Amino acid sequence: MRILYVSAYYYPDVVGGAESHLQQICERLARRGHEVTVFTTDRSISSTLLSASDPPRLDARQTLNLVRVRRFPPHGPFLGAVNAFLRLRGSYRLLRMFLSLEHIEVLSGGRFNLRAVAAAALLRAQIVVVHNWCHPTLGYYGCLIRTLTRVPLVGIPLLHTEEDWSHSERLHAMLGQCDALVTNTDYEKLFIETRGPGRRHVHVIPPGVDPESFLDRDGAHIRVRYGIGEAPVVGYVGRMQPTKGVVKLLEAMKTVWRSDHRVRLLLAGRRFPASTQHDREFQDALASLSARDRSRVIHIDGFDDKEKSSIFDAMDIFAMPSTAESFGIAYLEAWMCRKPVVASRIGSTRCVVDDGVDGLLVDPNDSGGIAAAILQLLTDPQLARRMGSAGYEKTQAKFTWDTVTDQVERTFQNLIGVSAR
Repeated sequence: MRILYVSAYYYPDVVGGAESHLQQICERLARRGHEVTVFTTDRSISSTLLSASDPPRLDARQTLNLVRVRRFPPHGPFLGAVNAFLRLRGSYRLLRMFLSLEHIEVLSGGRFNLRAVAAAALLRAQIVVVHNWCHPTLGYYGCLIRTLTRVPLVGIPLLHTEEDWSHSERLHAMLGQCDALVTNTDYEKLFIETRGPGRRHVHVIPPGVDPESFLDRDGAHIRVRYGIGEAPVVGYVGRMQPTKGVVKLLEAMKTVWRSDHRVRLLLAGRRFPASTQHDREFQDALASLSARDRSRVIHIDGFDDKEKSSIFDAMDIFAMPSTAESFGIAYLEAWMCRKPVVASRIGSTRCVVDDGVDGLLVDPNDSGGIAAAILQLLTDPQLARRMGSAGYEKTQAKFTWDTVTDQVERTFQNLIGVSAR
């Protein structure tokens, strides 16, 4: 198959789980002999997590692990002319006579310029996949490509159903133009279907992990490096983003420390730039701790991906009461190290974590409930071990990247076969 993926970000510009998801699938499909091309932007977004400065440009053309990558400026030269016209009195009213609000949004902004659409038309792909719709205008580019090429369009929206952008009417209309949709969970599938009655061809294909990447984990090394010793460790891996649950987790730990002062909180992940609201909320949460409690927090501000499994291995419990998830690959990563998890009781996560079996689900806004779940696992080691083992067995059986790629490959092949008849 000749497959074209369209995404705002791609390796090595990895921002989070969505980008890792895309990379893993693309590389495995390419290794199976498929011709895989990714169209993305040429500005490094991950660098903005380190600095508020203008992000550098990435190479326009690369072949990375058999995947062909083409990077385009996020806004073409046409953008300046459109926005200059929109500043003229009466211009917006004039455009509305011919274009919808959605089309004006695409012309005046978005993540790609129209050269990417033209390049896609020349690529002669057999299937076009638009991945990660947190930038909804990507879907319109996918629809334009579909119109020009008349090949099947697959949407992989990765909806965060607790966040406003997933409820956009424009996004829902865009989903309706796809020939097939792929969701991470049954909940996301139901969310889409109830907002577009009669929609079919919604396939549930969850993300996965690579078991081999956990074979050489060394949690003891992490404990020695950061002077943790034998202390109990509650861990979190992710961006220091309030909607990921890190602020509520810090609040919950005050209660945990009143019960057991030995516990350490290990936070692993990048801060946002100091000027952002995300970072201000994170810093305010740290500042609310007493000096003694602050000394119990270990923050690894960025780490080599090869160390991720060892960081999970150093924990006793993984706690991420996040509402910004379409799935939550981090739960799988914790289970691969046989760690129990504390997660939010939201629609997507309820499809991943079996409450009371491999983890505990909590109200993400209730720091007291988060603390109670953590203390339950800390004071009952047998329960913690049983939940960690159950999560490990489930992940090995259902959530490996090879299993996931089998499902993606079969879905794409069936779609091409249907469209050819």
